[in-house]
Amino acid sequence: MPEPLFQDVIRNRRGVRKFAPGRAVSRDALERIVDCGRWAPSKTLTCATR
Repeated sequence: MPEPLFQDVIRNRRGVRKFAPGRAVSRDALERIVDCGRWAPSKTLTCATR
C-alpha cells in the first residue's frame, strides 16, 4: 500500500480524544512524524541564518 500524500493526511486528519495506552508506535513512524515537524513553518517564519 503506497504512503498517502501529505495533503491527504492533513485534509483527513481528526482529533483523537481516546488514546490507546500501551499501543506500540514504530520507530519509523515516529521518525517520519518528527521529520514532518522539521519541515513545518515556524511561528515567525524567520530563517535561523538572519
